[in-house]
Amino acid sequence: MADERVVSTKLEQIEQYHGELKEKQQTLSRDEFLRDTTEQRAVERMFENAIRASSDLAQHVATQDEVYETLQTGLAVYDSYSRQVAQWFRDDE
Repeated sequence: MADERVVSTKLEQIEQYHGELKEKQQTLSRDEFLRDTTEQRAVERMFENAIRASSDLAQHVATQDEVYETLQTGLAVYDSYSRQVAQWFRDDE
């Protein structure tokens, strides 16, 4: 089961970055944004942080909730099946 503290922390981080981005959107005109490379970089970094926190959260949940194992099993079955189909095509030639 996923650790509630990790999930809570990551969700708080995502909310924080979203709030910061929303604030920038409300207080910064499009023209100001386009003229100011520092603001552009700040917004870019906020997006990167939000994406990283989302990725970390997804990875944590996947590795804790047996989703990862299920995915690995599914990929192994797919790999085995695709190899068998490829063999059938080679045998027909």
